Amino acid sequence: MIGFIYVMSNPAHPGLVKIGQTSKDPELRRRDLSTTGVLEDFVLEYRVLTEDYDEIELEVHRQLIDSRYRQDREFFEISPSEAISKIREVAGERVESEKNFSKFVSAAESQSGDVIWVLGIILAIFVSINLFNVLGPVIAGLLFWVLIAGILIYRRKKNKSLNVKYFSSSVSKPSFKKDLFKILGFCIVMFTLMVLINM
Repeated sequence: MIGFIYVMSNPAHPGLVKIGQTSKDPELRRRDLSTTGVLEDFVLEYRVLTEDYDEIELEVHRQLIDSRYRQDREFFEISPSEAISKIREVAGERVESEKNFSKFVSAAESQSGDVIWVLGIILAIFVSINLFNVLGPVIAGLLFWVLIAGILIYRRKKNKSLNVKYFSSSVSKPSFKKDLFKILGFCIVMFTLMVLINM
C-alpha cells in the first residue's frame, strides 16, 4: 500500500519534530493539525511517498524510541535533518518520490546536487572550448547544448515530481520551464564568450 510519511515542526515547540503518516497529501494533514487548537501552524519539513508507509513509520518510531518525547505522541527530540535521514535509511528502495522543504538540511546534503550541476557545466564548457577550433562554432555550440540538456534531464529525474495518479494535490513540482530558461540564457552567454575568445 502506498502513502506518505512526513516530518513537521512547530515554532511553538522548538527542538521537536512530528513524524507521521497519511494516505493523503501531507499538506492537507498539516492544515488539519493546525486547526486543533495549537498556538502556531505546523510547518511541513519533508514528505516521502513510499510503499508500506505505515510499516515504515512504525519502524522509524521504533528506532527513534530514545528520542521520543512521549510514548503516546509522534513527537521526537531531534532535528528535521535527523528525522529525514532516519526515514530515508528505513525506507531504502521503497521511496517513490520525496520532497525536502526543510531549511535545516545538512550542508553536504543540500550541496550534493549542486556540486554535480556545477561540475557538469564546467565539463560542458571545457569540452566545447576544446572542440571549438576542431569542429567549428556551430557543432561545438550544439554539443555544448546537448551536454547542458543532459544535465537538466538528470536534475529533473533526481527531483521527480509527485505521481498524480495516486493523489491530486497541491504539492509543488519541479519547474522544468524555469530551469530551461536559466540554461538557455547561460548557454547563449557562454556561446557568445566562446566566439569572442576565438575571434
